[in-house]
Amino acid sequence: MNRCIYIILFGIVTSFLGQTVLGGEIIKAPALTKAKVGNHEKNVFNDTLSPGRRIWDFGLKGKLTNYASTESVGDGAGMIIYLPAGTNGRVVAYGTAARGNTLKEFKGISFWVKGDGSDAQGVIGWNWNVSFPFSFSLKETSWRKVYVYWKDFGENFKGSYFLNYSINPNNYKGDSYYIIDRVRFFKEEKTEAITPTPNRDPAGDISSDGLVSNREAIKDTIAKLTSKKDVTIAIIGDSITCGAQLWYAGKKTYLNYAYPVLAARGIAKAFGYPEPTIIYETYDKKQSKWNRVMGKGLVPGKGLTVVILGAGGQKTKFAVENLKKVFSFDPDLIYSQYGVNDIPFGKLEEYRKQTTQLIKAVNAKGIALAIGTPTSNCGLTKIKWLGNQSLSVKGLPFAQEARVLAKQHDLALVDMRKAFDARGIRYLGDLYSDQYHPNHRGHKIMATMLETLFTGKQSHIWQGVPVLKNK
Repeated sequence: MNRCIYIILFGIVTSFLGQTVLGGEIIKAPALTKAKVGNHEKNVFNDTLSPGRRIWDFGLKGKLTNYASTESVGDGAGMIIYLPAGTNGRVVAYGTAARGNTLKEFKGISFWVKGDGSDAQGVIGWNWNVSFPFSFSLKETSWRKVYVYWKDFGENFKGSYFLNYSINPNNYKGDSYYIIDRVRFFKEEKTEAITPTPNRDPAGDISSDGLVSNREAIKDTIAKLTSKKDVTIAIIGDSITCGAQLWYAGKKTYLNYAYPVLAARGIAKAFGYPEPTIIYETYDKKQSKWNRVMGKGLVPGKGLTVVILGAGGQKTKFAVENLKKVFSFDPDLIYSQYGVNDIPFGKLEEYRKQTTQLIKAVNAKGIALAIGTPTSNCGLTKIKWLGNQSLSVKGLPFAQEARVLAKQHDLALVDMRKAFDARGIRYLGDLYSDQYHPNHRGHKIMATMLETLFTGKQSHIWQGVPVLKNK
């Protein structure tokens, strides 16, 4: 029996709701139908269909990654835990608490798993504890159900707030992985019949080609960058621009994973500048003031300066009302990434009006402007499925409005929405920390898109999805 073969296709990938086009061939994602759960079990992830959702990487210096997979025991919602040779890391699974009555009512956790045939071992731990994890073999390449009793987590186990997944190479020298599905609490060992889904996933890497338009509109800024002149770029936006929900990467270091910082450093490197001057400020709504969180004491000067102004929870109207703050830095170009809060808390007409006012005000100052479409806001817990159709597509008209406005006003456009949706809506759980905020992978995509805006270089916007081959 052949082992799992995952083909990562490079090039342009266009995605629709529930289907992906690969080289002209339409691949329909298996219908997501919630698996029936008997009284003997209970879903660990109550608000999702996939264990791949609400899962964040922990230990970003490691290489262990997880991503959703169409391959599963029957509901098309498996998750791959992958570890390249010579690396390490853990995946922290928030939302998998086992406390109180759960410990009394259930005997432990069960899951279906499919190994890669290697000598490595899969590992499941609880909270930050790694002294008494539960290990299982990856030798078996067919689906099997595993039962982990509370006592299997060690005598110190008194309950958990979350689980963590990892891999012990166990002296195995190659890449290793396993696919896990249907993580549940169980009362008795009762193995249900399964109908495994096909092991074909959409492409793992997507080109930024076609996702950035009208670079000609910012040609003067690009010319200054090419000549290594002094350039100041202002990036404005909401909580995503603040780096919200990246805190798991470290309270003192999480901003280094935020898309504006990644983009600033990427642009500087691409044009041959030394380290850019980064001035990062976030807005405190309670105190109605801006706080500098990076670059204290610095001012725009020689070389490349990137000013980042993030205001959590704010709609595009806030951007218009605070342009004086942006103008005070005398930027050559402003990039606006507003709109996510307009979707659930505003109306399309208001978004159109405020974005138009923003465009006119910036144009009146003679400053170049580029805008981004609002990112996908369906995120994790808000995804609801009916067959292959997502019911959470409210943000699509806002993204389309941004595209129309950019064309009407001859603006450069970065289509962040398409960049996120390109992997397929069912895979968005890989890119988000919650239903609105991208995780470090999502921020990496946004940064790569911004780099493409300035450099014109078509880059792969999805990095980190493994090429899984036969051993």
